[in-house]
Amino acid sequence: MHRSAFRSTFAVDGAKCKVIPDVERVLKSFLAAKKPIGLCCIAPVLVAKVIPGVEITLGPEGNEAADAVTQMGAKNLSTFAVDGAKCKVIPDVERVLKSFLAAKKPIGLCCIAPVLVAKVIPGVEITLGPEGNEAADAVTQMGAKHFGKSVDQVHVDKRHLVVTTPAFMCDTAIHNVFDGIGKMVEAVLRLAK
Repeated sequence: MHRSAFRSTFAVDGAKCKVIPDVERVLKSFLAAKKPIGLCCIAPVLVAKVIPGVEITLGPEGNEAADAVTQMGAKNLSTFAVDGAKCKVIPDVERVLKSFLAAKKPIGLCCIAPVLVAKVIPGVEITLGPEGNEAADAVTQMGAKHFGKSVDQVHVDKRHLVVTTPAFMCDTAIHNVFDGIGKMVEAVLRLAK
């Protein structure tokens, strides 16, 4: 669902997206080991290229060619599920997020993925759904500012150029999740232009 919502919205806007090789390698290793991959367990980081017809793959260095980065879920990209506010983010993911922040390029995150920026960008503004859930409390402990939003809403941190939406953090119909992800992607693309 996440992937189809992202790709559909990118296609409508004429943007291209590509999986970052390091995360793609993790996905392939899970498949080779026949480990289960749930819908939100491991979700690849996608890069949106605003110039139609150009695909960008982020490597170990040099993210300058990409206009934005989006992430759709992050259960296995950090230790948040086990460690909560004391979690660690996979170094490659942290590197990508910090490089986009430094380059003043937008970052879009949905579902549990906003915990990644909560951990690596001090004072970032995000949403993980309505106020009062455990994840929202944990990111506040990390120093992030949480804004309660419904599944079809986004929060835009204009200072850090971070756009977030709750997606599956809310118990709702799937079309509402799709709408929220679409709004997030649209907001990221607007910031990237």
